[in-house]
Amino acid sequence: MPETKKRHRLAPVVMMTIALVLSTCGPATQPPGQTPPIPLTGIVWRLEAIVPEDGEVMTVDPWPASTAYWDGGQVRGRTACNYYGAGYEINGEALSTGPLEVTLQACPGQQGEQEAAFLAALGAVASFRIDGDQLLLTYPGGQLQFGVQPDPSGDENAV
Repeated sequence: MPETKKRHRLAPVVMMTIALVLSTCGPATQPPGQTPPIPLTGIVWRLEAIVPEDGEVMTVDPWPASTAYWDGGQVRGRTACNYYGAGYEINGEALSTGPLEVTLQACPGQQGEQEAAFLAALGAVASFRIDGDQLLLTYPGGQLQFGVQPDPSGDENAV
């Protein structure tokens, strides 16, 4: 059989192989109707509730928001009255924070109680889980529940 006829016969096979390889190299797509998971890092998370194991949920005032921003091995944010920061480490779903550094603005009443509970829990966090648009931080004795902070760009104090 002449060499040119062999080439013509192989051409469709080669083209289909190339097309198949290229189709598997594209970006991964989500199934229709599903959004990609939200990462822990690079998002401003707003505290929504402190849930101790005894079940007495401490709902959190939406303003001023208590926030957490995790990125580059550092977590930083604000409470009702103060700003804080700490280092953190992740190993799978295990999460640990280093010592918290907190500004010392007075924080009276219910906001002070909420701030103290939040900072104590944040300093003791043992694991995290993201469920939809919720961040759940588990600490011995309970859980901190966060939602995504809606467009913090207008608030220079969001984190």
